[in-house]
Amino acid sequence: MNTLLNNEIARDRAASVQRAANHRTATRPVRRRIGLRRATKAVAPQLADGGVIALRYAHADESDIVHRLAELDSAPAPRGEVLLALVDGEPVAAMGLHDGRIVATPFRPTADAVAHLRLSAERLTRRERFPRRRRRLALARFAA
Repeated sequence: MNTLLNNEIARDRAASVQRAANHRTATRPVRRRIGLRRATKAVAPQLADGGVIALRYAHADESDIVHRLAELDSAPAPRGEVLLALVDGEPVAAMGLHDGRIVATPFRPTADAVAHLRLSAERLTRRERFPRRRRRLALARFAA
């Protein structure tokens, strides 16, 4: 074959591979760890109806939101650090990390949000009770 033709075919092939690579990275979902303290592009849990559940700590200026949820639920408000569950940006449930008290709005289905709150709170409190280094030392002593 002609050298010029080979060069043209090679350039065309390289351009098509580059386009395919750019398309794959543009459409690939972002995979990151879900963290409650930092905002990331993590994939959030979804409800059956397509709503997105987001969990985060309630800020000090959001105590009125937690108290409103408590009034709607006819229960005392949680104390201490509070995890807030939002469905499509609207607060639907809150859980106190220190007392484990949960309040939720009765006007929306909140079972999935409450389940995620419980799971996240259990993970957070387990980390606080057993930091990784102490856990490793305890396992080493147990194995000996």
